[in-house]
Amino acid sequence: MVIILEGPNRCGKTTYAEMLQRAGFKYFKSNEIVPNEHSLYRMKGMVDVLKAMDEQGVNCVVDRFHITDRVYGRIVRGENVDITSIDKLCHEAGFVLIFMTDIVEKIIARGAKNKTPADLDQLIKAYEEEFSASTMMKYRMRIGELV
Repeated sequence: MVIILEGPNRCGKTTYAEMLQRAGFKYFKSNEIVPNEHSLYRMKGMVDVLKAMDEQGVNCVVDRFHITDRVYGRIVRGENVDITSIDKLCHEAGFVLIFMTDIVEKIIARGAKNKTPADLDQLIKAYEEEFSASTMMKYRMRIGELV
């Protein structure tokens, strides 16, 4: 099983990923994927690695992946990264997408730096759009529901 966690900062992705890691999942934090003209190739390579691990029976959790690249690319960097091909590969491989979110006030209380409620609201709405557009098997979760 491969689970991809997506959502804005301070909404519980890493906390949930670490819980899954303690349960035996291999944990990947993919924020090292630097967006540029080659980021789609690197994401495709990561999909290939995750698919191979899944086929060998290794459960994996990825803390941020293609949707984050699209959302932050669009809002923060002014880029229009087309992630359709990556989403399709993830769908075909049977990966699961979990959108981690919470109410803006709770995210700010957890220490979201340099973010106003309007900034966070914009990010959450962008994640909602991308989450809705994804063809992957998907779920929505709040970290408060886990503890």
